[in-house]
Amino acid sequence: MGVRYARQLVRRNKIELLHARSHIPATIALALKNHFNLKMIFDVRGLMADEYVDADHWTRGSVPYRLTKGMEQRALGAAEGLVTLTHAIWAIMKEWKALAGRTDVVHEVIPCCADLQTFKFSQIDRDRLRRELGLTDRFCHCVFGLYRWLVPD
Repeated sequence: MGVRYARQLVRRNKIELLHARSHIPATIALALKNHFNLKMIFDVRGLMADEYVDADHWTRGSVPYRLTKGMEQRALGAAEGLVTLTHAIWAIMKEWKALAGRTDVVHEVIPCCADLQTFKFSQIDRDRLRRELGLTDRFCHCVFGLYRWLVPD
């Protein structure tokens, strides 16, 4: 259904570049790329099959694992652009068969961290702003009440 709907979107909107964030959208994008001769960015963000193994949902070598890893390699090999969360995973991935020796792929890192020095916390400023806005700790009570409603004793 995803490929069928996405085909309509490509035709209707004259799409030339696909951005697939994760493996399932990459599967759809890969089908469209081949059918319409489009460019593709694979925004990896994580290694889905390996994450499912780590979470004990799949076993390494199982059919879902092998299918997902196979699709991952095809998407990596076909993408004109790749996005990862760290330089460390890129150093590993670029040696994989699908990417080995490719110099044409554009790679960007979207770091998943923040410079905490940029976001300095001041309890005094927080309290002053909350008073100015008329805020109390009612949010905490509301969340606790919702939690108690969702998870009864």
